[in-house]
Amino acid sequence: PRVWMGRHAEKELWTNLAERMNLHENLARLLVARNISQDRSIESFLSTDRSGMYKPELLHYAEKVVRRIRTAVERGEQIHVVGDYDVDGVSATTIMVKALRLAGARNLTYHIPSRFTEGYGLSLDVVDAFAQAGGGLLITVDTGITAIEQNPPRILPPL
Repeated sequence: PRVWMGRHAEKELWTNLAERMNLHENLARLLVARNISQDRSIESFLSTDRSGMYKPELLHYAEKVVRRIRTAVERGEQIHVVGDYDVDGVSATTIMVKALRLAGARNLTYHIPSRFTEGYGLSLDVVDAFAQAGGGLLITVDTGITAIEQNPPRILPPL
């Protein structure tokens, strides 16, 4: 079995931080290991206030993407979500699938590749299999930008 090794954090720093900010010791240790130790930085890092977040509408092509997803849901098209095998990839896939179900998607599948047999990123095999099955809308979440080198993009119909 693999042993997870966290970043080193000085015990004195995280115990003082835990006491000063009334934090659980594990959280304080994590913050110190990430070099987040100033009160204001901690409050910002832990805040659930969304006012400082970027607006999703500012993403390039966001409106077109939302329209395309809505159209696919309304038409009952096959929607296939492809994620990644790491924790943020599985989380992103779960969130996208749940959001699509809440939006009314009925013809919905997802795929999380095996790190041992399929590797990292969106594979052309997955894209080809989806296209051969009739296609529809393929949505990728957390498939990684470096995967382009392994799997160069094909020209797909514009949004």
